[in-house]
Amino acid sequence: MWVDIALRRLWRRYLTAVVINAPLIGFLLYSRLGVPDRYVSYALPMLGDFPKGVLFDVTVVIVVLAVGCLSYERKSAGMLYLLVLIPSIAFVILFRGTDHYYFSATRAPLNAFVLYSNVTMVDEGARIVREAPLCLLLMLAVVAHYAAYRWSSTYSGRVARVAERLAASGHRLVAPAFGVLLLLLAINLHAVRAQPSVRTAIMSLSGEYDFLSALPRFIREEALKSKKLAAKPARFVLPPRASPRQVRMQGRARPDVFIITIESFNAVYLLPPTQLHPALTQEIMPFFKSLRKDGYMFSNVYTSSAYTFNGIIAVLCSQYTISESVWGRDCLPGLLARNGYTPFSFISIQQLRPYRFDNFRAMGFDRAHVFDGVLMRQGKRNVFFDIVLDNEVFGFASHVADSATRATNRPPLFVHVSTDQMHAPGNFSETSCSLYRFPATLHAETMTRRMLTSANCTDQALAGLVAHLRQSGLYDDALVIITADHAFNISFWDHTESELARIPLFVKLPKSDLTRRTLDTAQLAAQIDIAPTIVDYLGLRTDRPMYGRSLLGVADAAERRVLGISNSRLLSRATQSGAILHVHGQADITDDAARSELDALFDTVLYFDQNPTLFETTARNADQSARWTALSSAVVHPKPRVR
Repeated sequence: MWVDIALRRLWRRYLTAVVINAPLIGFLLYSRLGVPDRYVSYALPMLGDFPKGVLFDVTVVIVVLAVGCLSYERKSAGMLYLLVLIPSIAFVILFRGTDHYYFSATRAPLNAFVLYSNVTMVDEGARIVREAPLCLLLMLAVVAHYAAYRWSSTYSGRVARVAERLAASGHRLVAPAFGVLLLLLAINLHAVRAQPSVRTAIMSLSGEYDFLSALPRFIREEALKSKKLAAKPARFVLPPRASPRQVRMQGRARPDVFIITIESFNAVYLLPPTQLHPALTQEIMPFFKSLRKDGYMFSNVYTSSAYTFNGIIAVLCSQYTISESVWGRDCLPGLLARNGYTPFSFISIQQLRPYRFDNFRAMGFDRAHVFDGVLMRQGKRNVFFDIVLDNEVFGFASHVADSATRATNRPPLFVHVSTDQMHAPGNFSETSCSLYRFPATLHAETMTRRMLTSANCTDQALAGLVAHLRQSGLYDDALVIITADHAFNISFWDHTESELARIPLFVKLPKSDLTRRTLDTAQLAAQIDIAPTIVDYLGLRTDRPMYGRSLLGVADAAERRVLGISNSRLLSRATQSGAILHVHGQADITDDAARSELDALFDTVLYFDQNPTLFETTARNADQSARWTALSSAVVHPKPRVR
């Protein structure tokens, strides 16, 4: 008898919670049904084996209702529940709106863990909610409902009466409802236990742990950001005057072009192992070093940027950026597309935010030809919180390239692949590669072991990609460039590399050209030189101002300098004698001319990031008119290249 009374009492509380949380349930249903055919959207990472994220929606609702049942016995407990629930619901709505927009922009689902673990999505989510009137109205309705329930006795009384009527007529549903709750709980517990790392799975429940961990740093960074628009700098650092390009490819087919940007690829990985540490005997990246026989391995190259997407823009557009902004048209992908190429990009990260897809479109990629980690994992287990390993992204890129080559009268391919496995603290899997062999007597920190093993794994994956390209007949006649997206500041014993440091660069020309051309591999180079080199080799014409120069010409080694820029105000200036680092606005170097040039570079980039449409006009006018120099105080140009 007492069990029946307890169940009825709990059932009454439960239905009260259902009525109170009806707006939340309605919003979850709206967003679930509003976008059809999503594979796993807004799903817990550990529910990867289940095809529909609706399980998570139902679980969230039932957990919220269950907590509500336990907290409405006392008024103080109910008030505490509302204080926690209202911001939580606003948070859910904010990121569900972001997820909805992401799907609309990319035609791919976005896992909630990815959203929650990227705190910087808050600003984007807020903007998306503001731009979606129905979503905004629902959010306001949810908040108004909870506020009215808390502060209006008339409204809360009506809600209670509705719950009482439901309880009086729905007692037959008590057992099935609790059965569903127990079933969902069992499913989630089983999924957690099935994960290789139970602790990681539990700590990453929807990303809330990561979100709370990252929130203090996010608040500090936001407080340091300047919200003011950049003033027009008194001194611009602009690209050199463009020289007429010779048509080199007339009369024969243009080759396929492959650019591979490897995450955090520091030149220290290519040191002989005994130079890295006397106890080491195994090469870190033996395959990459072996590519020297296929082409040209440049030895004096510095990164142009210190962040992944900024570095990709430096490679593909020959420009600098702080905010990932693309200045104008005719970046390499767009220029090649206008000349008959089909550009593809494969980005091995968890997600590309919608504005990044916009940037890739600005560079000239078709949206359907940009594949991020979510798109490459579509139809597989929902393990987006795991890294997309380099062998996976290389395999996916190879598959797409093979498919394209089977087309009749196919156009030449432009394929850009960006890896992520070497990102600190190093992401590797024992199932994807053999681990780097450290001598048993050698003391090495965990970070060092992970980073060297990750580099060794990437090298093995790269070997597999090149072997596949050779087997498919794409390698010999292609123009292949392998470099870094940026270097990374990490210490290996006594070898410390700065954030803007020396990086590797490998260039393989088509087989027909290898015996007819010699490149100066000792010349000073940077990522911004890659796009001009390809444009020069293919004999294409473009009016786009580019900061880099072609590496095919004669190098003016004594005079050239290359610059690098970081979001954190750290800048670099490299010459043949080495690199100096400078923090914008500080008197930390004695070379006044170098400090002035680097400060001017930072001001220039900040200005054009906010005014990208002015870049081409400004650069052309500065090149062609002495009057511009007088009006703008001073214009700094890198040394013109010698042809």
